[in-house]
Amino acid sequence: MRPGIKMASAKHDPFRNFEGFTEPTYTQVPDEFLDRMLPYLSGAETKIMLYLFRKTLGYKKFSDRLSLTQIANGCRRRSGEPVDGGTGLSRSTVAVALKSLEQKGLIVVARMQTPAGDSDMNVYSVRWRRQGVVRKSDYPSPEIGPRGNPESRPPTVVNKIEPTKIQLSTLATGFLAAIGYAKPSPAKRERALRILVDLANDGFTVDELSTACSIAASVGARGPELIPHVIGQTPQADASLEVGKRLAEAQGKEHDRWQELALRFDNLPQSRRKELIARARASNPIVAGRPADHPLLRAAAMALLDDQDSR
Repeated sequence: MRPGIKMASAKHDPFRNFEGFTEPTYTQVPDEFLDRMLPYLSGAETKIMLYLFRKTLGYKKFSDRLSLTQIANGCRRRSGEPVDGGTGLSRSTVAVALKSLEQKGLIVVARMQTPAGDSDMNVYSVRWRRQGVVRKSDYPSPEIGPRGNPESRPPTVVNKIEPTKIQLSTLATGFLAAIGYAKPSPAKRERALRILVDLANDGFTVDELSTACSIAASVGARGPELIPHVIGQTPQADASLEVGKRLAEAQGKEHDRWQELALRFDNLPQSRRKELIARARASNPIVAGRPADHPLLRAAAMALLDDQDSR
């Protein structure tokens, strides 16, 4: 038996009474991963990539905070009930495979620390292509065989790539699902898409919009009207829709929600605000390099407020 591989025991054989997969519970896996990357990855790397796709895209988010033990053996609820079985790999195998995947550019790792400076659980995300820059894949390459040594290549800058409507539509659907609308009305879905399209037309990238959606969902957004506030924009009037009483009320409530959160943040001691900004930078690579007064970094820090901060 190869090191790091666990075999099913006689007492717990998941295949013995397996009746087939349940429909329609699915997790998206990019075709690019299956078509281009799969032949060049080890079994451990493949398991971890599939697990990260499940923990991120499967839960309509773009990153997740995980320990080596959770990736190896699975996550549990506070009650102790298992959520999943992890990858079935050993911690040492997970650590080696994660390092390899990061070096190959398939994942992004934000290394977390406690306020005391000790290591904490890292935040993992699948690496997505950035707007305006396309990086020639270091791995795999036509010049090398499977599992060969990758050559170092500089990024290739191309003409600016605008977010596609398909990307924004997927993002809108994921955001609405994250705030409790698994089957949103056509009007609500259209409103979310229009807001994202307006922001994309103002020059915001898919990464920035994804981060804004995640932050808005984490602070209790009731609809897409909060997203522009998170990203530092005044919501645009939508002339193509009748702005009725219900929509006006939703806009007002989300504006008040954000103003209240901003006031709580501004009333914190300066040391606490700096701590939250540092945590936001460490946990989110999209805002890591932004200045302290950048709206998206500020929003990420505000999302980390807890009940103690209001006392």
